Amino acid sequence: MKPKVPPKLGRLLGEYERLTTDEAAAVRARDFPALAEIHAFKPQLLAEIVAEAGREHIDRKVAWFNERLDRLAELERENVNFAARVLAQLRVQRENLDQARKRLRGLGNAYRRSGSSSSRLFAMS
Repeated sequence: MKPKVPPKLGRLLGEYERLTTDEAAAVRARDFPALAEIHAFKPQLLAEIVAEAGREHIDRKVAWFNERLDRLAELERENVNFAARVLAQLRVQRENLDQARKRLRGLGNAYRRSGSSSSRLFAMS
């Protein structure tokens, strides 16, 4: 027999699941504005879920609710782990860009030094 899920709580949990799925897609796409929007909304939605579960006297002891929360927690962990890998990749890319910028700056300084001395030679002739 399928458990009776209170309609509002079911809708809120469904919205949170969709947001978590959207979050995964945004992380994979490196869509940081979308991530910011999702992260701005999730705490409010979670507070609504907690409040509605309290009104319905539903907690982790209720099997269907516990299973759904466990599934959501696993999705959240996957998102966090993937985001950590993305951030590590971005950190390496930034470090590589910083090194390239320093090399280019050094090369530019070397050309400026050699260019200024050669222009003095042309001025003397």
